[in-house]
Amino acid sequence: MERSLISVPVLCDADCTVVFKKKNVQVIKENKIIIEGPRDAETNLWLMPLESNTTNTVKPTKRPFVIQLKHTANSAYQQKSASHLQAWHHATLGAPVVTTLIKAIDKNWLTSFPGLTSHGIRKHLPKSIQTTMGHLHKVRKNLRPTDKVTTAEIMEDEEDDPDYLPPRVIKNREHIVQITAINFADLKGMTSSDQTGAFPHTSSRGNRYIMVMEDSDSGAILAVAIKSRNKDHLLAGFIEMHDTLKKAGINPVLHRIDNEFSKELIEEIEARGLKYQIAPRGNHRTIPAERAIQTVKNHFVSTLYGCDPTFPKSQWDRILPVSVLTLNMLRPSRINPAKSAYNELWGNFDFNKTPLAPPGCLIVAHERPQDRKTWADHGVKGYFIGPAKHHYRNYRVYIPATRGERTTDTIEFFPEHVQMPKTSSEDRLASVTEDLVAILQKPHPPTPFLDQGTKTNDAIDKLREIF
Repeated sequence: MERSLISVPVLCDADCTVVFKKKNVQVIKENKIIIEGPRDAETNLWLMPLESNTTNTVKPTKRPFVIQLKHTANSAYQQKSASHLQAWHHATLGAPVVTTLIKAIDKNWLTSFPGLTSHGIRKHLPKSIQTTMGHLHKVRKNLRPTDKVTTAEIMEDEEDDPDYLPPRVIKNREHIVQITAINFADLKGMTSSDQTGAFPHTSSRGNRYIMVMEDSDSGAILAVAIKSRNKDHLLAGFIEMHDTLKKAGINPVLHRIDNEFSKELIEEIEARGLKYQIAPRGNHRTIPAERAIQTVKNHFVSTLYGCDPTFPKSQWDRILPVSVLTLNMLRPSRINPAKSAYNELWGNFDFNKTPLAPPGCLIVAHERPQDRKTWADHGVKGYFIGPAKHHYRNYRVYIPATRGERTTDTIEFFPEHVQMPKTSSEDRLASVTEDLVAILQKPHPPTPFLDQGTKTNDAIDKLREIF
């Protein structure tokens, strides 16, 4: 807040009358106007001058001691920063469609993102041109004729999702499947892969294409940058993504490919114990990866548009991994739709351990005293390209001066398209209070991020009775 708040009950207790008008506010005592102020056109709040004035000093009357609640101004100071926080998280996740983001929040896939709530997204998130640039499509025709709308069609959009089991901590890679989530016979154990068209810019590392693989059961989409459609590059891309699934405990039995394949790729598929199916020429609808390519491109285009205007176009392949990471955070798993595809593969994402930021955001990375000269700058310009998964609270950044990547724990962000959320001590206290009230009124399903003791649980039960 830039200004202090005045408690109207305090003025009324001092035998004053407060009159709020369209353009000003007046405080009257003993039929005299003692304070008068205008209404701010930008914030729509009434302002009162508080300069000391001997003629307008109000002497407080002594009152007997009573126990009373302190005067509060609920959510009066944090509305502006709330919109900044929601916009920051939205850009961090690649600016997805709002409905997709709300579904992911409501299903508790993003519980570790501080302050990210579906209510906050609906109320505070401004319209994002970044989302439009990646997800704007032509309206389809004849989807629902206006002259033949049935009651079933109207009610179809209002059906609630079935209740599934909440996400659980993954201690091993065994899938727990229940009949309410998906019939075991429907599990396909199938992956598919395909390639995009040529990217407009060749990266500094020589990459020009993106190879995409989709796992039908986990719902995960993987993507790697490759240099060309050459058989060696296609084979290397397949091996990298299949190894990623194997490392996550996913063991597919069937792989579908398009008619662009090589003898070496077929041999590698068979060597890994997989069966394979080849799509007929000109018919790509049998390959799920074909639809996954459109999903990857939409999300990646939105991510690229959110980069800083000075971000080098030749470094697009460096932010592809973080774009794939956020994409899978927003996709459901077919094995258990209560979990995200990322959760199915790697478990819950902890934002506090591996913080995220808008990809391609301009940053200044700290230079240690032993690594710089006496009068040198204390930092070097760069761009955020992703989290350092194997480091605690570290960031991966690209430094143009050295043309390389660096892992650092001390950086400053200078975003272009969204404002950096500012959090004061009052903001943090109000946020904690609101979170406590929300949890007590609507308890969340079990998550591995909040470990409570017996005393704390007893205190929460008592507070729940109060609320």
